[in-house]
Order: sequence, then structure tokens, then C-alpha cells
Amino acid sequence: MRQLSLMAFSWWSYGLWHKSLQSVWLITLVLSLLAASLVNPAFADQTASDDATTTNTYKTRKATATLSLKFYQKLQQVMTLNEQGDSDAALAELDKLKDRLDHYNGHEKARLWGAYSFVYYGREEFSKTAFAYEKALAEQDAPEQLRNDMRFNLAQIYYIQQRYQKSLELLENWLRSVETAGNEASVFIGQVYYEVGKFEQAIVFVERAIRTTRAQGEPVKE
Repeated sequence: MRQLSLMAFSWWSYGLWHKSLQSVWLITLVLSLLAASLVNPAFADQTASDDATTTNTYKTRKATATLSLKFYQKLQQVMTLNEQGDSDAALAELDKLKDRLDHYNGHEKARLWGAYSFVYYGREEFSKTAFAYEKALAEQDAPEQLRNDMRFNLAQIYYIQQRYQKSLELLENWLRSVETAGNEASVFIGQVYYEVGKFEQAIVFVERAIRTTRAQGEPVKE
């Protein structure tokens, strides 16, 4: 019976996390770019987080390089082009930035690849989205919170590609770096556990999401 209820719940969970993926990246990138425009030395700790997926206290922090104002302005131009529906032009501008990749610090490289992932996701080019996230995560000098947000987003892309085990590996890594998972994060994690056949773990996260939703006075959709 519990397994059947989990199956029914899966449609609600899919709608929640899939709807939030693009908004997470837009909020994260736009707010962090605004912070970078101030060339704030503490920018490494100012990465934006979505309440539903990354409203968490990160266990570790590390000092990282800031984004230069010039680099910020270039990424802002990319965002504007993409928002205007011209993803081809946005990608062309990113390619120009990538030609100077060796001139950027690790934080800037991660942001560059993150911008690629955002544009590719909007085009539903999920293989390229995953590749861009993987390149971003390879930058060890990027802010840890940014890297962790990218782990979560890449886990969602792997889910879309039905690469459930890889999605789960990223999520378990993500969970080790946060104090608690938010509501929509719990929903998604439960769904991934379900897809790999770990039903007891799935139920734990799904029931947590249901309790939190009800505690907030919101209806549980099925």
C-alpha cells in the first residue's frame, strides 16, 4: 500500500521539481551577477538559493576569487539575449568568452559553464546541459555553495535523461553538504530513490515533504 501511494505521489513530485529547475538557475545567476557588479570580496558567500531546493545551511565555506566587473557585464549581456529569445546569439557570446577561458579564474569558469547550461536547458538540449554542468563542477575553485547548487541541478538533468543512479550519487553528495533538504528537494530525492528501487528511502523523503506541505497549510496534490 505504501509503495502504491508513493507511485501516485510521483506525478505531483515530478511537477514540482521540474517546474522549478529553470527558475532556480535564473534566480541564482541573476542575483549572483548583481552581487558581482559590486566586485565584493565576500561574493563567494553570496550565491543565491531557491527556497524550495536549497534553503539550507551549508556546512563548509571557502574563500574563492570574485567575478570581474567586465566578466559580469558579458554574462549580463548573455542573459539579456537569452531572455529576448535569441539563444543562438547568447551562445555565440558565450563562445567568445570561452575563447578566453585561460584568462579566467575558477569561479568565472564555473559561471561561464553555468550560463551555457542555462541556455542549453531552455533549448531542451539536455545532453549539452549536462556536459556544461559537468565542466562547471570540474572547477574546484568555484564557491562551494555554487558547486552544490550545480550538483542538485545536474542531478535533475540526469533524471530527465533517465540516468537515475548518477542522479542519486550527486544527490547523496549534495545531502552531505547541507543541514536539511527543503521541501521540493525532498520530493525530488524521494522520486530518485523510487526510480532506483530503494523504496524505504523514497518513502522517508516523500513523507517528509508531505508533512512539511501540510504544516505550511498547503494541499498535497496528487
